[in-house]
Amino acid sequence: MPPPHRPSDQSRPPDAPLADDSDMTDSLEVQLPPRPAIQPPSSSLHILLTKALGDTSRDENGAVLLDGRFADLVLELSANNDRMVQRLEATIDKLNAKIDPMIERLAEVIASLKPKRVIIHSNPANPTLKVPSGALVQKANEALLGLDARVEGELVAIRGASVMPSGDVSFYTKNRAHQKCLMDNKHLWTKTVHPDLESTPSTYSVMAHGVPKTFDIGKSTSLAQLASENNFQATDLARVRWMGSNEPSARKLGLWSYRLPTKI
Repeated sequence: MPPPHRPSDQSRPPDAPLADDSDMTDSLEVQLPPRPAIQPPSSSLHILLTKALGDTSRDENGAVLLDGRFADLVLELSANNDRMVQRLEATIDKLNAKIDPMIERLAEVIASLKPKRVIIHSNPANPTLKVPSGALVQKANEALLGLDARVEGELVAIRGASVMPSGDVSFYTKNRAHQKCLMDNKHLWTKTVHPDLESTPSTYSVMAHGVPKTFDIGKSTSLAQLASENNFQATDLARVRWMGSNEPSARKLGLWSYRLPTKI
């Protein structure tokens, strides 16, 4: 149903231009009344005390003498002010209880919508990638589609890419879960995007305490023994090194770390 016809403004000449939003805003601002110079009224308790202390006579010590009924009235008004303050505080608490969860949820939604970044290093021997960002995104998504990379049933996709001055490439994806998937599997898809992109499987550091100084991490038999006693394959060891110095000392035990492709 079409809207009803509105009569034209008879006070405006037919050839007058239409006012834009800024003109209307300026007109409204001009029509606003001036700010009142009178301060808002004080509370009844404040008015009563001001009048009593100003009109009541004082003794030679400067004390103000009030009768019992006036004192009771002051106490009653004071208690009433306390009740008003408590009601206001309770109202504010109720409003905050409704608004705070909404603000937190809104912050979570905004954070989830922000793309997450995955940085893939380039080959130091060829630090400059002369490839358009669009081509990098297309090749990356083709590689991920071939791997059927999914998070909770949703295909992982690259939303954008940029080549940094160092030659490294920043890939942008949907959220933190997709970012983690890309990082955990970067060795599977980055070489398909460009041969100069350097990536190795993600590893996890494990700290070993109380290792005898006589333990030789340079021997394959020692590493095989370490893997056997900790229920993983020796081939899974990405790196083993002593923490600090392994120089001869009075200490018989040391600390070293090794890296594995998965958490244990």
